Parts: sequence; structure tokens; C-alpha cells
Amino acid sequence: MSTNRRKTKKTIIVTGNGFDLQCGLNSNYSDFFDWCDHNIKEFNDVKKGLYDINQQEIILEAFSKNLNLTVWDLYFMIKSVESKSRWADIEAEINESIQSRFWDGVLKEINYFESTGEWGQIDANWYFALIMQDRYYKYGNWLRHQYDLPIKERKVIERSDFYNKLFNELSIFERRFSQYIKEELNKKSDYFQKQDSLINQLIKSTTGKGEPVIFTFNYTPYKPGYKYVNIHGDLDFPIIGISGNENSNSDAKIFEKSERRLNFNLLPLVDYVKNQENAIIFYGTSFNKMDADYYKMIIEQFGSNFIYFCYSNYGGQNREFEQVSMAEKLIDKLYPNQFAPKREKRKIQFKEIKVNS
Repeated sequence: MSTNRRKTKKTIIVTGNGFDLQCGLNSNYSDFFDWCDHNIKEFNDVKKGLYDINQQEIILEAFSKNLNLTVWDLYFMIKSVESKSRWADIEAEINESIQSRFWDGVLKEINYFESTGEWGQIDANWYFALIMQDRYYKYGNWLRHQYDLPIKERKVIERSDFYNKLFNELSIFERRFSQYIKEELNKKSDYFQKQDSLINQLIKSTTGKGEPVIFTFNYTPYKPGYKYVNIHGDLDFPIIGISGNENSNSDAKIFEKSERRLNFNLLPLVDYVKNQENAIIFYGTSFNKMDADYYKMIIEQFGSNFIYFCYSNYGGQNREFEQVSMAEKLIDKLYPNQFAPKREKRKIQFKEIKVNS
């Protein structure tokens, strides 16, 4: 182990939501939506409307009254009902809605309404179409239909414009999520103490020394003195979106997280680490598809030395098998059939981090 430590130039800690959860922050999307139930007017009314077919006008009234409700809220609610889970994986659902061209169907219904003054079939798309039309396009052709005025030139809403409006809806959603995390952070007076303790435990259990550089997929800050970067924006400008590797819809490029990093002028990760011979420590990361391009870059560009996959047991269950399974899928995708040899050479190691609750 001492030889390994001499070769390692830096220690890079990569944290995901599991890190914040371990520090006592209620940062799951399910926690956020529970907060919305109690703090966002009409949010619960929309949920009730989904469950009662005779009360669906409640949905339309709620969106009319509260402009902070978004079509993404409605989409996530519907998906949670369909999957019979508390709440959907929202980035995966954003991606699925875009790649399946769900929103193209919504736009088609809006353009039909703009052209004829009448709605087509009342289906799932109709609610989204009505909400988006009312918010962004109600001064179009429809007004002329209402007052029986001649339409000199029929305006067709372009896909690029519509996707910009969808992005605006997501920005509203992001600001609300930011507000929630800020409130949670203010309530947890011991968060930074737990954060510091967990980082020290990660280093002690792996490389044993050194000031780490932290790459975090969370929006939360770290204590002064730590060198860190929020990969997907911070509490003031959180980035929720999709992976460019998964996106085949050119109009939805504005939803790609890497594209948005550039728009926010966030520094490239290479500005924080200048060499490849590093030890990388993963903790609390899910290795989901929406961040696969970043995991690939971090490992290939900064991780030529050792990779530690760290985990903590919780819920009365040993989480090692779960962690090994996720890590194997990740490594085999980057280096086919190399997971076992790398583990045999101890280039890849798994470490349980015992945390006092």
C-alpha cells in the first residue's frame, strides 16, 4: 500500500447524492416532492386531479393560478402513477420524454388548435398542450378564431421555439429545487461537520493522506479550504438535464448538461487536476446513464492509478454486492473484460466506510 501511495499524485473524491444523504441532508427527489406538497400552492390539487377522473379540471385551474407549477411537475407526477413508485427518476424521465418525441406530439396538438380553433382528441397530451398554449401561445391564431377575425397568415409554432419554452419550464423547476435544498441545508446545523468527517474517513480508508480535489455531482458547497467543483452547477444555478451521449434530438440540445456547463462558463475539470496519476474515490454515486459521459472522462483522464469504490451499509443491508455490480458495469463499458484483471491487480478496490449515525 505504501508503494501505491507514493505513486499517486493526487486524491480525487467523486461524490453523488448518497454523500449528502449520509451527511443528513434530505436531498432525494422524493423528499423534494413531499416538500412541494406542503409549500407550493395547488401542487397537491394537481395530484388529486390525476387520481380522480371526475376532477381533472382541477389540474387546469391549478396551472392557471400558479405559474410556478410546470409541465415537468405534471409529467413526473403522471410517470410516478404509471410506475407505482413515489416519484420518478426525473432526469431519466426528462430524457425519455425527449427521445420518445412525446413533446413533439404535444406541439402537434397546439399547432392543430392554432390552425382550427378546436382541440383534437382529448388524451394525455391534451393537458400539456392546453397548459403550454395558455402560457406561451394564447395570443396567436386562436384569438382570431375566437373573434371570427380573418387569419391572413397561419403561424406555425416551430419546434426550436417550443423546446425553448420547455426549457424555461425546467428552469422554473430547478429554481424551486434550489430553494428546497437551501432550506434543508440551513436546517442541518451539523451538515458541514459530518461532511468533513466523511471526507476524512474516505481518505483514511483509501490513500491515507493528501488534500483531496472533490468533483461533486451535488449542488451543495464544501467547507472553506477544500478544493472542489460542482459538476452540474451549484445551489444558485443547479443544472438538471440529460446526457449528450443519450440525446438524438437536435432541438433538445439545450437540455444537455455538458452544453449548459459551457453556457454557465463553468471551468473545465482539467483546470482542477493537471495529471493522470491519481487515485479516484467514488462515494454515493449512482453511475446513471445521464452522467455516463462524466464518469468516463473522470476515469480516463484522471484515473490512471487506483480507483476506490466506497460505500456505507444502510437499511440493515450489506451494500457491497450492489456497489460491485454497479462498478463492474461501469468499468466493463469503458474497458471491456478488464474489471476482473484490474481488481486482481488491486487497481480497483472496494471499501466499506463505517459512519456513525
